[in-house]
Amino acid sequence: MTNGQRHYLRAPVLVTIVATALSLGCSSGLMGTAGSDSKLGGWEMFRGNPCGIAIDSLAIAHLDTVYWQKKIGGRVYASPIITGGVGVLSALDKRTYFFDVETGEIVGKLKSRAPLVSSPAGVGNLVYLAAERGDGRLRCVNIANRKTIWELKLRDVSAPIITTDHNLYVGNNSGVFYSVNRFTGEVNWEDSIGGAIIGGAAVSDELVFVGSAQGRIRCYRHDGELLWEFDAGCAVMSTPAVSQHCYVTLFDGRLIALDKSSGLLAWSFSTDGSTLGSPVVDDKTVFFGSNDRSFYAVSARDGSLVWKKGLGGICSATPLVASDEIAIGCRDGRLVFLDKLTGIERFVLRTKGRIFSSPVAFGGRIYLATADKLLYCIGSSTARINATSAKTAASLSE
Repeated sequence: MTNGQRHYLRAPVLVTIVATALSLGCSSGLMGTAGSDSKLGGWEMFRGNPCGIAIDSLAIAHLDTVYWQKKIGGRVYASPIITGGVGVLSALDKRTYFFDVETGEIVGKLKSRAPLVSSPAGVGNLVYLAAERGDGRLRCVNIANRKTIWELKLRDVSAPIITTDHNLYVGNNSGVFYSVNRFTGEVNWEDSIGGAIIGGAAVSDELVFVGSAQGRIRCYRHDGELLWEFDAGCAVMSTPAVSQHCYVTLFDGRLIALDKSSGLLAWSFSTDGSTLGSPVVDDKTVFFGSNDRSFYAVSARDGSLVWKKGLGGICSATPLVASDEIAIGCRDGRLVFLDKLTGIERFVLRTKGRIFSSPVAFGGRIYLATADKLLYCIGSSTARINATSAKTAASLSE
């Protein structure tokens, strides 16, 4: 089925990127846990890996069917994850939902004492959760029985949790940034940056990058040694992405590229609106949306514009970038699919609620939650027909 033949779905829907088990590592020393050696694999943190690299092994053009949609108890701003074969979704109703990825049935809930905005992280059968003021705990939870293994008081957390083989990285709204042993909950090191930390960290080549609402962008060694600081002169509300450079979107509408070793400004690119969503980068291009109602592809090498696409709506969510297309959620409830090379619009899906959360990929399907309190699973109509035919043939042969 070609892009031009894709059906426009009337049901609230979403998304992007066909999934295989992800085995992404951003560095030799700090390996991303997405698709780790767990047989089930998953999408185990915000953006699927600790450095914000695009998932070029995936394709999304054939996703055209809502497999199921399920009502949950609260609006969702956090991105879901899938770990140990189980979906995990944190919501504003102070609950974390555990769902069956095949059916969408809620298989468990875990209550917090405050709303949950932070995107969780997971490795195998362990999931890590953080809550806002009124709770403020970072917790390690066993997915099987939803029992807390350890907890650590971090105060008010809304930033996504980023995990590597051994550590968690997360900041709070008081501007304190933490490295935490993910097995024991012990703090490896912490540093006060100043200004709320709303975005998560990016980790690559044993370097850790994070920004704050006071415009400070810092780079640490994995052992906590501060290597450099850059004053962006504007709030950082997003998570950096790292490949050739460290790429950061700023609230004043700029995308900047910083030299990873020195923190010196390599180049700057400006849009006409604020930028809240985090960038995603591949070998050549940085992709991000702006509140000027446009989506941008910018050269990772020199910051020149590759293409720009007007979307007609504010797109402050973080995109999913596949090998063939990009999917970006808008606040008017649309999920827009764009050709990765040209920016040409290929497909539009409409939901009932605003989109703040990023969709995730697992097992050839996409999972996404929106502000209408619904969780969606999107897949291929061809795959569903084939599966139905196989079941019918099996029953006839009995």
